[in-house]
Amino acid sequence: GYNRTQVADMIANLGADAKAAVPALKQMAKDGPAEARVAAARLVLRVSPGDVADVVPGLADSLGDAQARALVLQFLSELTPEAGRPVLPA
Repeated sequence: GYNRTQVADMIANLGADAKAAVPALKQMAKDGPAEARVAAARLVLRVSPGDVADVVPGLADSLGDAQARALVLQFLSELTPEAGRPVLPA
């Protein structure tokens, strides 16, 4: 079978049709390994930027792991401050 990151890569290759996968990508960004969460969040940003704020809170669970934190923070650096605000501590 395929892992979540491979599935995200395949969805990215769908081009305009990838928009239909946004609900599944949002779910992927909420659970699973940090690499897969960030891959899903990146795809949401790419194919449906208006939905990216929905995936940001799901990335918060990955911040406890040092390696995952680097991936999540790299992704957040690509966003507007408004989209990243729910993850960052007050």
